Amino acid sequence: MSAKVVYNEISVAGALNAESLGEMVSKGNFKGAIYMTPDVGSDEGYPGGFAEFAKAFPGEAVHIPMNPEHEPYCGDACDPVLAMQRFGVYEKHFAALPRPLLVTCKSGARASAAVAVYKAALNNETVSQVQSFAEEQGLGYTKHAGLIRWVETTVASLAPKPIIFRQMFEKESSTYTY
Repeated sequence: MSAKVVYNEISVAGALNAESLGEMVSKGNFKGAIYMTPDVGSDEGYPGGFAEFAKAFPGEAVHIPMNPEHEPYCGDACDPVLAMQRFGVYEKHFAALPRPLLVTCKSGARASAAVAVYKAALNNETVSQVQSFAEEQGLGYTKHAGLIRWVETTVASLAPKPIIFRQMFEKESSTYTY
């Protein structure tokens, strides 16, 4: 499996094996990595899980498990507070880890969702802009309803909210309040 550059020296990959990671490492492609697979049951992104991935990866690697079967990624509605809390964890590591950065999970769907939201946050993008970008890039998260909801909820929550500025007159004291 090879990694696909999605945005600004951030690449996404699905499950890696020792050979594909070894090839990336030998080329010096990546200095940092975010490993998003929880390594529970068959949901493993590298043989032996994150512990083995970290041994094989020469750069700085962090493990941020993302299970799309649990909140905030599933259900008919996505809790904006949980969505933003989860994004805050990703954002911290996206900003801190060295570039080029590899973001990996079992299929690439979770990784592509996190990268899409990070890109939207940096560029003040709307949900429709993120959707267009995801379709153009063929990002894997677009095939998973829970991840789509998480991306849309998080991006919508990132959007600046308008401030209502209104002048009110207080008759008794003849003063204005804003």
